[in-house]
Amino acid sequence: QPEVQEGGTLNVAMNSPLSGLDPAYAGLWLDYSVGSLMHQQLFEVDQEFNMVGLLAEDVEISDDGMTWDISLQEGVMFHPPYEREMVAEDVVYNFDRIGDPDVGSPRAAQLQPLENWSAVDDYTFRIELASELASLPAWLGFMGLSVLSPDALEEEGDAKQLPIGTGPFKFEEWQPREQLRLSKFDNYWESDVPLVDEV
Repeated sequence: QPEVQEGGTLNVAMNSPLSGLDPAYAGLWLDYSVGSLMHQQLFEVDQEFNMVGLLAEDVEISDDGMTWDISLQEGVMFHPPYEREMVAEDVVYNFDRIGDPDVGSPRAAQLQPLENWSAVDDYTFRIELASELASLPAWLGFMGLSVLSPDALEEEGDAKQLPIGTGPFKFEEWQPREQLRLSKFDNYWESDVPLVDEV
C-alpha cells in the first residue's frame, strides 16, 4: 500500500511448529523470529546488517577494552500482568539464569567470553571480559539472550508457556501446532510501534 495502514490483524503462516516460547531454550530460527516480537536483547541487526542497540542505548568501553558499560533505554516496560520498568538488575538476572547449569540453556556458551556482569545502577549494565572481544554486541544480540521479567519467571517457574518480555507484542494464547496469538502492547517503549493490533 502507498500509505501505512494501522490496526487490524496480521495473519502469518509458520513453516514449522514452534519448539517453545522460552528464549533460553530457543533452537530454531522460527523460535527466535517469533520470540523477538515478545522479548528483546540488548543489541540487534538492523535492515542494513549493522549491529545496533535495542535495549542498549549506548556503550562506553574502557581503554583496555575489557570493561563495557552498557547504558539501557529508560522507560522500557515489561508486559502485564508483571508490568514495571526494566532495570539493569533484570538484565543481570537473565544472564545469571542463562549461565546457570541447572537451567541447562544451550545459550550458555554465548556467555563464555564474559568474566563477570553486574548492575552499576538502574540503567547501566557492566560486562567484564576474560579477553578482548570486539564482536561483543553480536554475541549479545544472538538469539536466546533476551530479557524476560524476573517476576514472571519466579512466579511461573519458566517462560515455556508464558513469556513476559518488553517487545512490541504481548503473549495471548498458544495452541501448539495450531496457532499463536499476540496482541499489541500499548505501553511499548518505541514510538509508532507496532502498527497492527494483533498477530
